[in-house]
Amino acid sequence: MFALFNKSVAVAVMSLAVLATGCGSSGQAKEKEAAVEGIVDVTKGLEKGQATCDKVVASIDQLQAGGDLNAAFKNYTATVAEVEAAGKGVASRRESMKNNREAYIAKWQKDLESIQNPDVRAALAERKQKVAADFDQIGRSSDALRDAYTPLLKDLQEIQKGLALDVNPAGVTAMKKPLDRAKAEATTLKAKIATLQGELTAIAGSMSGKAAPAK
Repeated sequence: MFALFNKSVAVAVMSLAVLATGCGSSGQAKEKEAAVEGIVDVTKGLEKGQATCDKVVASIDQLQAGGDLNAAFKNYTATVAEVEAAGKGVASRRESMKNNREAYIAKWQKDLESIQNPDVRAALAERKQKVAADFDQIGRSSDALRDAYTPLLKDLQEIQKGLALDVNPAGVTAMKKPLDRAKAEATTLKAKIATLQGELTAIAGSMSGKAAPAK
C-alpha cells in the first residue's frame, strides 16, 4: 500500500513537471496528454491502498465474528504482513519526492529569469507559484498518510502478538478495544488516501484544461 503510494507520488511529481513546462517543445502536446493519463493511473493505483485498508477491517471483523478463530487469525496475520511490507521505504521515497520538487522549482526559476517580456514573465511566475503550491499540498497529504499509517501498523502488530498467545473467544473479546481502534485507524487511512486521489485528479484536470470528475 505505502510502497505503491510513495511510488505513485513520485510518478505524479514527474508528471506535473511535464505538464507545467513553460516553453513548449515539438512533442509537448503528446507528452502533456501522457502525463495527465499518468496521474489518472496513479489515482487508480491508490485504490489498491484503499483495498488494503478494507482488508484490515474485514480481517478484524472475521476475528470478532467468532467461528474458526485459527483461520481468522491466520488471515489477520497475513494482512498485517501485507501492511508492514507496504510501509517499507516510506522515508526514502518521501525524501526523493521532496528533492524532485525542489530541483524542479529551481529549474523553473532559472528558466524564468531568462525571459525578457515582463508580461510573459509575470504570467509564468504566477503559474510557478501555483504549481509549487500543488507540490506542497501533495507533500502535506503524503505526511498525513504517513501519520495515519504509523499508529495503525503499530496497533496491528501489538494485537497480533497478544492474540498469538491467546487465540480463543475470550482472548478476542479481551482485545475488543484495540481491535476497534485499529478498524477506526484503517478507515481514517483509507479516507486520507481518497483525499490524495482527489487532489491528484484536480491537479490533472487543472493542468489539462479539463474539470475534475464529479464525485
